[in-house]
Amino acid sequence: MAQESQLQNSEIISTIIESDSEDIAAVCAAINSLEEECGQINELAKLEAYYSREIIDQLKQIMTPGKTSFPINLVAISTSDSSVADAVLTSEGIICLRNGAGKVLLRKPLKEFASETFLKIVEEILPEVKNVVNNAQEKSSERLSTIERISRELRKIVHGESTVNQSSESAELPEQS
Repeated sequence: MAQESQLQNSEIISTIIESDSEDIAAVCAAINSLEEECGQINELAKLEAYYSREIIDQLKQIMTPGKTSFPINLVAISTSDSSVADAVLTSEGIICLRNGAGKVLLRKPLKEFASETFLKIVEEILPEVKNVVNNAQEKSSERLSTIERISRELRKIVHGESTVNQSSESAELPEQS
């Protein structure tokens, strides 16, 4: 009977160990999966930060020649400060929050905003950035057109003078006999 009891205890212990092994294996598999997912999230966060910096650098390059600031809807920046009257994105990539008197309450680089806020701001300003770029293109095109016209007119004068100079030189030359 003692042997039977010992045998039953061994079977019970063996069953517990086997079920624990299965549970431990399942826990380890879940941890490994979680580790992979965390690694992927970290990689995505690094890519997000990289592309955000790239977008900011590109926007600054587009905005700097015109030294243009873009108004930002306060809803986009999710401010709860009631003293903030307006917000602008400067050509340096800085968000300025101002009160009703125009005093700057906060200057914060665009890159320091949370990703969701960053995207809202970028989406909001892109149409205005497009307008600024189109206006700059129009002005540049107009200047080029003016420069081309002036160049053509000056070319006519230069070519006209060289023709006049050649005919006056031939008229002044004595005839050789």
